[in-house]
Amino acid sequence: MLVDRSVLIKYMEERFIRVLLNDKSLEQAMYDYAENTYNFTKLQFSEYTSTRKNLIEASDLELFVMLDSYLSQIKINNGNGKGLNKLSDYFTSKEIHDYSGSKFDDDPMEKEIEWPLKFDMIEIADDQWIGKIDSDQLYYFMNKGLINYNPETQRAMTKVTRNEESFYKITIDQKAVNAIKEDIIGESYIPSDITLNIPKNINEDNEASFYYDSKQKQLIVYHIDAFDINDGYHRYLALLGAKRSYPKCNQEMELRITNFNVEKSQRYIYQQAQKTKMSKVNTNSYNSSDLANIITKTINENSLCNIYGMIGRYQTPIDFATFSDVLRKIFFHSRFFMTNDEKRKLKISVSKELIEEFNILTEADNTFLSMEYTKRDILIILSVFYIYQGKPKDNMVNDIHKVFENKNKLPTQVIQSTGKVAIKKIKEIIQEEV
Repeated sequence: MLVDRSVLIKYMEERFIRVLLNDKSLEQAMYDYAENTYNFTKLQFSEYTSTRKNLIEASDLELFVMLDSYLSQIKINNGNGKGLNKLSDYFTSKEIHDYSGSKFDDDPMEKEIEWPLKFDMIEIADDQWIGKIDSDQLYYFMNKGLINYNPETQRAMTKVTRNEESFYKITIDQKAVNAIKEDIIGESYIPSDITLNIPKNINEDNEASFYYDSKQKQLIVYHIDAFDINDGYHRYLALLGAKRSYPKCNQEMELRITNFNVEKSQRYIYQQAQKTKMSKVNTNSYNSSDLANIITKTINENSLCNIYGMIGRYQTPIDFATFSDVLRKIFFHSRFFMTNDEKRKLKISVSKELIEEFNILTEADNTFLSMEYTKRDILIILSVFYIYQGKPKDNMVNDIHKVFENKNKLPTQVIQSTGKVAIKKIKEIIQEEV
């Protein structure tokens, strides 16, 4: 593909929304073209246009077929098609050649899936089993249409309104997906769990056929239309993304397979949601690859730094999570993306300068070695340190004292705001005439 998949997916999502809401004849023409040209059925296509499935899950071939179907039919509607995107804007000439001659089987589920599916599992209850799965298996299931997002048993969908028309789309936190994907690619992701449910259907004709072999400790599935992914959808999307970016990537995960009806699935999801949650600040502080956390740890563990050992999580003068959160906000407020090389260089330079500045501060005023630091205190100190980056430190301690004496000019909303706002306000206090 000539562009990142996300670029094409965004383009197609926007177009499909317009078609879905405003042009039923074009929608039907797309389905007819896809079925006649590629044997890609209306049922398969409409799963994506209706947002019952997310385009992130689509294979490159499916994306090609849907894009070709849209472009070819919109071109007919628009006459000469000037101003329209082209297949060659997204796909290489080889991909266009190869995909253009492709056909989807009439019933790929029956012809291509290697039945039965066998999972090495430990039985927890007569409707619940635990084992493991990897990216290769999940990617195979995705390509065979064996993973289903069931709105009845997943998190609530997002309501979208356009031109007074409304529809629902799968709720995705793309930042969370990208963060997990980066950890998987970087081989720092610790395997967690994904829950696939064998749904109990009302229609017995569609009932899955399976049994658990207690001697072999295997769950054997003879037939299933699709597993509902009851928990771990973001992790699933991240695994697919990592696999597409690096085909050799094969992350292993914990796998839970259940055989719940809708009601029990909903109870299970509710139960999972009741886990004790940490605040976002505390959660972020446990990310061992985060630059602010790395620098905080480096400062605290450097015996040449006067605040050595003062930063911790429990009963310490400086709270680790608060310090790293403020450090991130102040020192990296303008950096939305950093390469690993940039992170390494910043880790060295920022750590070195902060150690030097804390030593200057505490040697000039040793009360900073015995006080309990509030978030406001940390924000003031780090903001002034940031202002003095790469500059002579002659007036730095005096400026910190000046801001401390005018703490009342730093309202809560400034403390909670962005680093840029806090730095600006503290500069104003420093520049005020005495």
